[in-house]
Amino acid sequence: MHKWNSHSERIKNSSGLPNPHHYKLHSNFIGIVGCLKYHFHLNFNIGLKLRKMYNIGVIGGSTADDSYRPIAYEVGKLLAKKKATVFCGGLGGVMEWVSRGVSENNGIVVGILPGYLTSEGNQFLSIRMPTGIGYMRNFLIVRASEALIAIDGSSGTLSEASFAITEGKTVVSIGEMEIDHRKPGDGIFVHASDPMEAVDLAIHEAEKYRSSPKNQKDLTGY
Repeated sequence: MHKWNSHSERIKNSSGLPNPHHYKLHSNFIGIVGCLKYHFHLNFNIGLKLRKMYNIGVIGGSTADDSYRPIAYEVGKLLAKKKATVFCGGLGGVMEWVSRGVSENNGIVVGILPGYLTSEGNQFLSIRMPTGIGYMRNFLIVRASEALIAIDGSSGTLSEASFAITEGKTVVSIGEMEIDHRKPGDGIFVHASDPMEAVDLAIHEAEKYRSSPKNQKDLTGY
């Protein structure tokens, strides 16, 4: 259950919902996922009420070699220009280069961090969300996203992509990753040849995911 420390923390915003700045989380999955659903399905309506903003996760290696750095940066740049809200693991490697691309193009990038401190996030993040749950925070990135882009990476990226597909979400891959075996109801796994194709596919699939009948519910009613 969520607790409010005082009457002042029950202040409502214009939508009639509790003000997220006063929101107090318990250190568990329900609290963290609930906060993500609340905070980002408002879609940052201040100044952006007429735009649809899709939640796009970007997953990839904690280190990035020279060939993938410009790709990750360009993905971040294009997502910012598409007005997507970008979710990533918030640390270095692919995550940092994507965050830089978003930040330097006036976009919003959220780092879902494995530790307890906001200071562990890279310098380009718009929002730092510490979880204290280590690698399990990978599942929160998937849950917060409506489609994902995978850039290079290894076992950790593969686990995130696999979980996303079991959640019925599309993963667009730039790199060598392959996921062949899927069951009915799974999301799809597709390859993109370049950042532009990857971003266009991810936005399209996010729109399909959001508009599907199973997702037409009040996401603030957790």
